[in-house]
Amino acid sequence: MLMLSKNTPTFLAVTQDDRMRGVHAALMLVELEKVKVPCELHVYSRGGHGYGIRPSKDPVSSWHKRCEEWMRVSGFLDVRP
Repeated sequence: MLMLSKNTPTFLAVTQDDRMRGVHAALMLVELEKVKVPCELHVYSRGGHGYGIRPSKDPVSSWHKRCEEWMRVSGFLDVRP
């Protein structure tokens, strides 16, 4: 059983070409929303598995920037001018 809490904000970034990760991430988002966990999901069409933050031609290589933006607007990081 998955235990979810409002104390566990969640940012998800996955790719559709990494098996069923996009579908499973969407299902996870539904469950997070049910219990009002702050969350955000980004599903990139390409990038495979294990893309990390290394540069590539695929948009998924900037996922960490989306995460930083989400953390800032959610109040988890100081807002920069």
